[in-house]
Amino acid sequence: MSQPGNRYPERHTARLIILDPEDRILLIQYRATREESVVHPGLRNFWFTPGGGIEPGETAEQAALREMDEEVGLTGLPLLGEVARRTAINDLFTRAALCHERYFLVRTASAAFDTARLAETDQDEVLDVRWWRPDDLAASAEVLIPAAILTLTRSIIAHGAPREPVDLGRLAG
Repeated sequence: MSQPGNRYPERHTARLIILDPEDRILLIQYRATREESVVHPGLRNFWFTPGGGIEPGETAEQAALREMDEEVGLTGLPLLGEVARRTAINDLFTRAALCHERYFLVRTASAAFDTARLAETDQDEVLDVRWWRPDDLAASAEVLIPAAILTLTRSIIAHGAPREPVDLGRLAG
C-alpha cells in the first residue's frame, strides 16, 4: 500500500516561532493557491509561521536565520533552540510537498518587523502579517497550520522552551 505522501516531493524546511516582549507570536496569513487541498479541503485562508525551504549546503539554523530576514526583516536575533518538528503534506502552497519541518524559537526586544522583501521572496499570496496573542487567536475563527503551534506557544510562554524538540504531529492542537 502506498503512503499518501509518496506522490509529493520531499522538502526540508526551517520555520520560526517568533515571540515579542508581550508574548505574541508573529504569523503570516496566506491564501491557498490550490482550489482543492487533500489535507485541508475547502480551506482558503490560513496563518503560518515565517520560514521556508532549506537550500543546498545550508543548515536548518542558517535557513531559519535567512528566512527570518527575508520574510519579516529581523536580523541579529539568536535562535533560542529547536523547539519542534513535524512531517506533513503541505498542499496549500504553489509548491505542494511532503515537508519535514524544524521549528526554532526567537524572542524579539520589540514588536517591529519589516515585510518589504516578503513579496520578492515568497511565491504565494500573502494577505497579512501580524502579531497574535495566543488567547485571541484561539478565540478567533482563524486557521493556524499546524494548530499545535498554538499549544506549543502557550507552553513556551508558561514554562519555557522544551529541552528536546516536540513532535507537533503528536501534540494536541
